[in-house]
Amino acid sequence: MKLLLLDSNSLINRAFYALPTLQDRSGRYTGALFGFVSMLSKLIKSEHPTHIVAAFDVHQPTFRHLKYDGYKAKRHPMPEELKAQVPAMKELLLAMGVAVVELPGFEADDIIGTLAARSDMPTVIVSGDKDVLQLVSDKTTVLHTKKGITDVIRYTPEVLAEEGLSPQGIIELKSLMGDHSDNIPGVPGVGEKTALDLVQRYGTLANLYEHVDEIKGKMQEKLIAGRESAEFSHWLATIVTDAPIDSGDFSKYRFSETIPYRAKKMMEGYEFKNLINRFTFSDPDVEEIAAKEAQNEEIDSLDGLKAVLSSCVAKKQLAFYVADDRVEIAFDEEKNAVVRYSYDLFGESLGYDDILQEIKPYLTRSDLSITVFDLKNNYRLFELSPSEAFCADDVMLMAYIADCGVYYESPVELLRRYELSDSSIATGLLLLKKLLNKKMTQANSLKVYKEIELPLVPVLYDMEKCGFRVDREALDVLSEKYSSELNAVRDKIFALAGHEFNVNSPKQLSEVLFDELKLPTEKKRSTGADVLGELEDLHPIISEILRYRLLSKLLSTYLIAMKSMIDKKGRIHTVFNQALTTTGRLSSSEPNLQNIPVREAEGREIRSAFIPSEGNILISADYSQIELRLLADFSGDEGLIGSFLKGEDIHAATAAKIFGVGEGEVTSKMRRDAKAVNFGIIYGISDFGLSKNVGCSVKEAHDFIAKYLDTYPKIRDFMKGSVDYAKEHGYVTTKMGRIRALPEINSSNYNVRSFGERAALNMPLQGTAADIIKMAMINVYAALKKQNLSAKIILQVHDELILDCPIAEKDVVTELLHREMENVLPLKVPLSVNVSSGMTWKEAK
Repeated sequence: MKLLLLDSNSLINRAFYALPTLQDRSGRYTGALFGFVSMLSKLIKSEHPTHIVAAFDVHQPTFRHLKYDGYKAKRHPMPEELKAQVPAMKELLLAMGVAVVELPGFEADDIIGTLAARSDMPTVIVSGDKDVLQLVSDKTTVLHTKKGITDVIRYTPEVLAEEGLSPQGIIELKSLMGDHSDNIPGVPGVGEKTALDLVQRYGTLANLYEHVDEIKGKMQEKLIAGRESAEFSHWLATIVTDAPIDSGDFSKYRFSETIPYRAKKMMEGYEFKNLINRFTFSDPDVEEIAAKEAQNEEIDSLDGLKAVLSSCVAKKQLAFYVADDRVEIAFDEEKNAVVRYSYDLFGESLGYDDILQEIKPYLTRSDLSITVFDLKNNYRLFELSPSEAFCADDVMLMAYIADCGVYYESPVELLRRYELSDSSIATGLLLLKKLLNKKMTQANSLKVYKEIELPLVPVLYDMEKCGFRVDREALDVLSEKYSSELNAVRDKIFALAGHEFNVNSPKQLSEVLFDELKLPTEKKRSTGADVLGELEDLHPIISEILRYRLLSKLLSTYLIAMKSMIDKKGRIHTVFNQALTTTGRLSSSEPNLQNIPVREAEGREIRSAFIPSEGNILISADYSQIELRLLADFSGDEGLIGSFLKGEDIHAATAAKIFGVGEGEVTSKMRRDAKAVNFGIIYGISDFGLSKNVGCSVKEAHDFIAKYLDTYPKIRDFMKGSVDYAKEHGYVTTKMGRIRALPEINSSNYNVRSFGERAALNMPLQGTAADIIKMAMINVYAALKKQNLSAKIILQVHDELILDCPIAEKDVVTELLHREMENVLPLKVPLSVNVSSGMTWKEAK
């Protein structure tokens, strides 16, 4: 998330004077309006804010004027041509979905300072006034419009430091030199050069006056004589960060890059044809839907509830939402029934269980179209068995697909995103369903929802209900073993440091490494894993710290945490998150079984504590090199396709072609390097990244990648084509039509743009792999049921499925897995699945 704060008066002034006078056909002045919106379009494209506030001055005295009537007294009055455009600017911003904030008695700077201070998000302030540089911090940057509306400087603490200043120094500087434009007096006789020198030497005004006797001659006299003026100027120059703004809920500042359609109509009215092409506007139907306001009807009896449900049957539509204090039900978009939980010891109760039990029989009716938010969670609320899972439209998943991987935690958040009323949730779900269906249809992504995400819900629910059996004693043994080693490693660290300290404290660790042991650092004394990795050969303490961190993570995140999650039947039930990742991949939590670090032997040992049910065996079915196979399919490169069709060792075949040797002459080093570039290409690896991976120079890595792309020339074409497509359209897709928006790819910021380019290369491959494993899960689940097999899918880890299978079914299930997983999607190369088994997860893999 990112908050964009606009110093609107400053920016509209810049726009007015930077552009020639513009008028529309009716004679309205529009130049400043055009310039401001033009600037905003570029900011949206480069910064991708999730929240925007346009702060305006109020045309009346502020608290500063009340104390000093000379404040800003020398400023010329606003030209009438500009003054007329300010109300129009506010109206257009509101139409665009930008929050407009003004506060009587305070300036726009004070609003900006307060919101920046209260925000937890990265914040960007845009202003033509250098006053706001005092708000710069690690979290807040300032874009200063130096000249006109296009010449912009990005100020961070580091950039200010290069100019010899700190954010606080901006206030101190004005206290001494004053500010002609704001009529801040400062100290008479102190200019910019002297003021800068004094601030750099003494830091603050208070410290300067504590040491004023160190300053000699007339300058000392000026400072002493002007002390009262300096301190008053300090007060005038300080931006307020606690203005009385109701800013507790930042959701009201939420911004969508899909601009409401009514803003387009306003821009057309102002004849801003070129500007209109820079924005994406919502469908006009959305405006019509958003205007609807349902009536809430309170239901306080069982008969009333039954009547509502009967109406649902008559209308053939049931939308419901189960909240903490009520259930909302709707059968159309106009009336929202609210049934609050009530408990009466002597009369009729209408409690949580009563209401859900009354609704439950309707869930399996084939003549009802059901709509909910988070279908899997609704299965859980009704305490359904997997066989009772009902069919329904899930607007959470619909929004996840329609909005290109955006996760919405609640229906309220989603309703606000589409500017729909959140006072009637159930009717809101019906409105969202209509809106999102249309959006997916227009984007050709409805198939992803209908054929992948929705059918996957009951599969995931069954997996969660089943859980994974755990050997608690094995976890205890590992906990004791790693706890003992952790203590021993800590003692080694203390011995190497020469004293005890808190190894978990980055500050204390930094002091030990860089102050006491004098290890070199170029990254602000960071103790991150990447920095420590570079220092490992310089001192034995580094390897012990890395070992300590590994053991500490395994204990806290997995061994200790997982023991508390084992149920009475000895099973752990992880939660599969279906709508969190931008690529379509599943993630898991509570606990995250996908992230057990299997590269380390200790992580693999944790897997040995996961075991099958009594009389069963664990089966692992893992797609082999699926993303490389997809690279061959997407690129159509004959060389890569040929290697897969022949069943060659793809890394050895690649090494042989790059190094010009026979496959029998390929060394393990050659194969390892070829493997690094094979997989690195998928993630858009750089010359530097490959050099780090294979241990060579950047030039050698560059030459290696060039050879690789010469060997497989159509991969180069695919890479260029993916990036070019994303730059033109702003998104990329999977084979099935899943979309990932990539606004970053056209950013003016190099790092942001590079990220977008890497995502443009990787998303079609990783996203299609995610679609394939999801489709495989659906197919395998259905095939197991069809063949009346007892084997169950219990876990998915990226390209791998884990099944808990009766030993007697092992051969049948193995054949089923090959058949269903390898034929899930036709490609130019065959999909290949490795199937293995064992009595623990570690053995099975």
